[in-house]
Amino acid sequence: MKFVFSIVLIFCALAISNLYAQGYPDRASAQSMVRGDNLMKVFNWYEAINEYNTAIAVDPNYADAYYKRSIAYSKVGRFDEAKNDQNKAIAINPNIAYILDSRAQLYLIEEDYNNAIVDLLAAVSINPDEEDYRFRLGNAQINQGDYQDAVNTFSGIIDKDQSDTLAYILRAVANIHLEEHQKALTDLNRVLNIHPKNELALEVRGLEYLRTEKYDLAIKDFDESIKLNPLGSITFYNRGMANKMLGNNEKAQKDYQTAIDIDLNFDLNNINRTIAKNLSNSDSVHVSTKFNSNYADVILYKGLAKKALGDYGSAMVDFNRAIDQNPSNYEAYFNRGNVQVLFGQFNKAIEDYSKAYELNGDYPLALFNRGVAEVLSGKKVRACIDFEEALNQGVEKAAKTLDMFCKTR
Repeated sequence: MKFVFSIVLIFCALAISNLYAQGYPDRASAQSMVRGDNLMKVFNWYEAINEYNTAIAVDPNYADAYYKRSIAYSKVGRFDEAKNDQNKAIAINPNIAYILDSRAQLYLIEEDYNNAIVDLLAAVSINPDEEDYRFRLGNAQINQGDYQDAVNTFSGIIDKDQSDTLAYILRAVANIHLEEHQKALTDLNRVLNIHPKNELALEVRGLEYLRTEKYDLAIKDFDESIKLNPLGSITFYNRGMANKMLGNNEKAQKDYQTAIDIDLNFDLNNINRTIAKNLSNSDSVHVSTKFNSNYADVILYKGLAKKALGDYGSAMVDFNRAIDQNPSNYEAYFNRGNVQVLFGQFNKAIEDYSKAYELNGDYPLALFNRGVAEVLSGKKVRACIDFEEALNQGVEKAAKTLDMFCKTR
């Protein structure tokens, strides 16, 4: 079973970094490159492409010009052209680590984890001190199912810096996949012994306890997380799942309701009524128009949520029926996409959000949620484009998401 964890995804964006990593070959090319670099900094992607075109026309063997144009192509969604430019740059100079890293991220967009790993291994061999390459490598290895390799990758990071809490958490994630639960808990406990208020470690350990059916311990971790962040609606929901599994239906229902009271957009209760049938005797379940699955920091633990909630087919029936009755109902597509995200059907979610936005171009939240689904599926560059556009259209929370997922460390 695959898991994708949000903590990995803070290293998601193709960087507009290393802009001056290579010297310019001549004055004309230098001027075009400087203009292109400056245009990139102000997000004027199309004009930047024109400047890089000029630089390449002057010097067709200028690897860095192809690299930078590939970044601009990626920003406007022209991924095939970006990939071609990455290939040309590497053919010209196969020993530039950051170009190999960028091509690896394009492979990740295509979910081609094998080739991504090949490029990242090469980048690490060229620049073994670049920690970001190692983190991305570990992420790709987890997605590929090479969990022991991921453990080794994060162990290498820890060997260099034993204070890197994120590496311990990620190694725990890989060990969870290997069913090495004690090793996972050892790493998580180590983090929490030093940083007892680390919300991420508490959330991961709580979800690990859900996976191993230690529901009382899961509740304790979620309790601590709630103390640290009493407005964390997703944590109340996760605690509700643990209470549900213990048969504490009233407590579970209270937690679900608290999640909704905190954030009216977090209407998981409607979905719960279709899934957790033991909490509701109603056969008439209306289609939720409120549920908003933009909680990328926790929703990524898809396998754990799926295990705790069980079959979600009945929830999908209602949204499918709504779409059948009204194919122009953008909210139905939007909400079906939310359910798809919750249970890890990220590509299907992307299709539903795209349809919702196609039906209603004044609904930027569909772009934002599509960005979340793209982050979760490894389509990091596309996600950042959607987050930027959502922010431009007034989705203020996209600013925080851009800062979290689309900037280099």
